[in-house]
Amino acid sequence: MLSLLHNCKYGVGALINNAGMAIPGSVEDLSRKDLREQFEVNVFGLQELTNAIIPTFRNQGWGRIVNISSIYGVVTAPMVGGYCASKYALEALSNAQRMELSGSGISLSLVEPGPILSNFRQNAFEMLQKRVTENDHFYANYNQTLKRKKGKYQQRTKFTLGSEKVAEKVNHAISSDNPRTRYFVTFPAYAGVVMARLFPGFLIDFVMKKIN
Repeated sequence: MLSLLHNCKYGVGALINNAGMAIPGSVEDLSRKDLREQFEVNVFGLQELTNAIIPTFRNQGWGRIVNISSIYGVVTAPMVGGYCASKYALEALSNAQRMELSGSGISLSLVEPGPILSNFRQNAFEMLQKRVTENDHFYANYNQTLKRKKGKYQQRTKFTLGSEKVAEKVNHAISSDNPRTRYFVTFPAYAGVVMARLFPGFLIDFVMKKIN
């Protein structure tokens, strides 16, 4: 987990929570330990730090909180159910806390990226490679995915953007007089939120299974 406190000459200006790790696998293959580890990093640690800094923001009468979520906190994909669940939890906590902070001078924004060039996917697939066993129901699927993705973690495509695009959204959230509630990054992120709002469930399932 990476969280940054942005200091200014008047005090602590912003808290940027960039917490994210994934243990891929079907839900039936995820142990309680696998789920707990993802929630500890993606939700519990992040929220504990946020709650610890809020009194400082309240005392000075202002502050900015930026939580880096994911489009997987809006739509769900197969084989990353644990990660999606943690990001859905982060979305719910962030939505509740944003309303609770209303009138305090403290804003809370969510940044929801799609595919971004980083070590995130490589780390996730390495985690999958370590934990795959022949007893897994989806053993063949895991191996096929690992073979297909090998060496392709850092490839830029028209749907995959560099991390600087996330940084641009974060900068707006901490510097704008009117920060947005949500910032989407990459075309798949925008498409995902539209799909979540407008598509029927069976069609969302069909699309997510195809692209994953």
